[in-house]
Amino acid sequence: MRLMAIFIDTGVFVAARNKSDSNHGRARELLKSALSGDFGRILTSDYIMDESVTLALVRTHNPQIAIDIGHFIMDSPRIEKLVLTEDDFNCAWIKFQKIGKKFL
Repeated sequence: MRLMAIFIDTGVFVAARNKSDSNHGRARELLKSALSGDFGRILTSDYIMDESVTLALVRTHNPQIAIDIGHFIMDSPRIEKLVLTEDDFNCAWIKFQKIGKKFL
């Protein structure tokens, strides 16, 4: 049996809740499939949570939409929230710098 997982980023969370977003329909479909287990485990992070509520507020000017997204992420038992430690953050920064140099 092959284990699968999906990491959901900011754009999907925001578009799924923002009806005026051009990707609203597709984002809703992806979330529905993910919540149904089609992709295995659902992962996101504390950074994505923060970015999602902030972006939703900036784009919609509607605090309730931002709060709804936050509750959706935090309250869903299917969405695993990864919390980065300082070591995780530093490791990611080091890897980013190494990868980034390849584009110079």
